[in-house]
Amino acid sequence: MSQDTDTGPDEVRQEARVFGLGWILQAGRDLIIHLAVDFKPLVLAVAAAALIAGGGWATVNWLIPALSPAYKTQFLIDTSADATDIAGALGTAVGNSGDDDALGLRSFGGECGRDGNTTRLVDFGTGNRGRIADAARRVPAGGRPTLVKGIVEAAGDFSGFWPLRATQVNRVVVVTRHGADACDAEYAEDEIRQRIASAGLKIQFRLVGYRVPDDQRDRLSRIASAAGAPEPVFTETPEQLRVALDWLTNTEPVRTNAYEVIRILDPTAKRVDAAVTAIGAGRLDVAERELDRAGTGDADAQLKVLADRARTPATRDIQRRAIGLRDLQKELVPAARDLLDAARSRTVAPTDYSAIADRYNDEVDAMNRALAALRLTLPKAPR
Repeated sequence: MSQDTDTGPDEVRQEARVFGLGWILQAGRDLIIHLAVDFKPLVLAVAAAALIAGGGWATVNWLIPALSPAYKTQFLIDTSADATDIAGALGTAVGNSGDDDALGLRSFGGECGRDGNTTRLVDFGTGNRGRIADAARRVPAGGRPTLVKGIVEAAGDFSGFWPLRATQVNRVVVVTRHGADACDAEYAEDEIRQRIASAGLKIQFRLVGYRVPDDQRDRLSRIASAAGAPEPVFTETPEQLRVALDWLTNTEPVRTNAYEVIRILDPTAKRVDAAVTAIGAGRLDVAERELDRAGTGDADAQLKVLADRARTPATRDIQRRAIGLRDLQKELVPAARDLLDAARSRTVAPTDYSAIADRYNDEVDAMNRALAALRLTLPKAPR
């Protein structure tokens, strides 16, 4: 890498070259950085130089988001007992995960107070699904269940120097055969709360219990609550475990993104509805103002994530419905403007707004029913 600087009175020009040209970023007064897209560590090093040289705005607002994954998931698995079934379920979950997801793997199980009772097996990255499945199969079983230490360290894995945090969700998915920690039982919940808070970012936790003894399930529920997670999903058979882990890893994000699409599109639909109501009341000025403010609702980022992870017939149906809602909404505003123009000219509107609005509302209702049905596919063993 070479850097040439001309500091003449009328021009400041800095150029940094990275061989294997991929992107060009211009920042500061005249800062050009040539980036190799295949070498993220090198990209981050150049980005750090850009911050120092005056390219901080472009680095923070353009470069880092461009490199950051939408979802960053740390799997935390219990290896204090036989983990064969857990490894099998994890292989399915990571195999169905989105191509752009950044995944990592950590295990817990060992002796209290000793190094190695929780181990980071695979660092965060994309394209590492095979490594994660292989590491889960190969990790030796044994020791005591150091669940709290595992959760605390899993949260810490999201920290560090300039980590690429997820643009949508940072999360830890825990799979455990125990509900009680062998070492930190007395202060488990307090320690988890404090350490998660100290991580400095929002981390979503999900817990799956596999053949957890009945007398430990309430304890696992309290640990889940301390981590800000919903009730653990308790499973008893390898198939229940496989479906539950895949659901939390891949199906739940589809539901989340689909609901987000509805949330993004809803304000536009409400303003259009208010505009049409104003037209009916003869308040054409109000209608004009509402339509000017309606916008279109930019759901493209959510739709991209849906496209990346819709792998099953049910999730592909959700993706199709989300795209349909976006496309229908694009028809709403022009149809309402046709209605407004017709009211002003006292003519018949060329577009049937009511038909489009009815179709949109019907599709929203159908989407909500489909998402509710998808929720019911999460298996749960009776407590």
